Formats: sequence, structure tokens, C-alpha cells
Amino acid sequence: MSFRAPQGREIPETILFSIPLFGKLKPYNHLGDIGRETMKKYYVYILTSPSGTLYTGMTSNLKRRVYEHKQKLSDGFTKKYNVTRLAYYEETGDVQTALAREKEIKKWRRSKKLALIKSVNPKWQDLSGGWYDEADQDLEGLP
Repeated sequence: MSFRAPQGREIPETILFSIPLFGKLKPYNHLGDIGRETMKKYYVYILTSPSGTLYTGMTSNLKRRVYEHKQKLSDGFTKKYNVTRLAYYEETGDVQTALAREKEIKKWRRSKKLALIKSVNPKWQDLSGGWYDEADQDLEGLP
């Protein structure tokens, strides 16, 4: 069993492990669709720093949460280690599934997390590139 990722790549079952990827993976080139449906959405994401530090988190508002990390609005791990680049994310409509998936990924060895990121983002692009412009100050209404 495998799931389709951006550009037709497959995520091997050995990376997925026991909890499925919520049935579908929303690739970065479809970010304009985030929040358009009425169903609540939850995201599990992995951020990275220029030095390669990884951070796994979960949110119901991916665009706002990544913005908070990038602007270093909260004291903590990501601010301390400059973890601001969105390398990977998954989407689900169930909060319990998202929490379980976040917990699962956090337990993984670094090598497995790297393999997951590389399976859908082999060039390690910042998937939030182009989300924000300098005039985008009101993030209250963002998905």
C-alpha cells in the first residue's frame, strides 16, 4: 500500500507505518484550496532550519501557524533554533487522527522523517514560499 504525493511520487508503506496519511495528501501546489471547504481541517507538518533541525507540529490553520514560526512570534524551540521552513505537511478532517499522526512522527528516528520529506519534497523547497506578501498583516481570516 502506498499513497500518491506531489508529482506522482509514491510514499512507501514503510514510511507510512501503521497510521494512514488521512486518505490523501494535499501537495504544496494545491495550497490555494486550503480552507475553502466547510469541513474543519487539521495539518501535521514538519519544519526545518538552515542547519537541518527538524520540528513536527499540528495545527488547524497551517498558513497562520507557519507565519507565526517564520516571524518568531512564540518563544520556544522553533524560535531558538531558527526552524522556519515548511518542508512537509499532511491534511485530515479529524483532530484525533492528526494528533495521533503527529505523535507517531515525533517518535520516528531522524532518518525516517528525512525519507518522508524527501518522498514528497526531494528538493527541500520551502512549501510556504509565496504564501505571504509584505502587505499581508491580517492573518485572522486565513485558513
